[in-house]
Amino acid sequence: MPIESRQSRSLPAVQILSIRRDTITLSGEWGRCLGTIDRHGTALVWGSSGSGKSNGVMMLAKELSRFGKVLYLSFEEGFSVSFQNTLRRQGMAECGLRFQALDHCTKEELNTRLFRKGSPEFVIIDSIQAWKMRVKDYEFLKNQFPNKLFILVSRAKGKNPWGDAAEEILFDVGIKIWVEGGVASTRGRFYGSTGKAVIWPEKAFDYYGKLPNEDYGEEL
Repeated sequence: MPIESRQSRSLPAVQILSIRRDTITLSGEWGRCLGTIDRHGTALVWGSSGSGKSNGVMMLAKELSRFGKVLYLSFEEGFSVSFQNTLRRQGMAECGLRFQALDHCTKEELNTRLFRKGSPEFVIIDSIQAWKMRVKDYEFLKNQFPNKLFILVSRAKGKNPWGDAAEEILFDVGIKIWVEGGVASTRGRFYGSTGKAVIWPEKAFDYYGKLPNEDYGEEL
């Protein structure tokens, strides 16, 4: 399906500010990190192995389930014991049918699911590398499903997303989240009261030597 071209237009600031956006206001740790975000769009979460990113993304999935259906593509862990432990840790059973997960799915199968009426509005792909996601796959999802929020999880190399596709996607997404030592930090256009979410208190304490509710200052 071709994307329709839009006619360019110039608007004064007062008119731009009057445009109503479809947004959601997050609560808890993710509210402190991101605050109010666009309901639809793209996000990238990246961090090293053991940083706590899967735990944090599951916490975000539970928060998003307050606003609609969430589909979690668990390509990295499948339905392993570690994935089950994460579900238990975050109390995901409380979400009922608002949260569902897949342990394998082709790109064609995902597209078919998302085109269905009443399909999940929030889609989490964990991870880009495990699914062998390419930039053109990302662009297809973003353009074909503009009324969904795609949250992509990436492995990291150093402080950067791992691989050419992940690096290129990073420059396009609106929400950018770096995870280190059990703490998620916003690197994108959305910023809550602190710009940080403590997504794994025990890990954060071990990593930074501070209690999660203390001010981390510039250490993160």
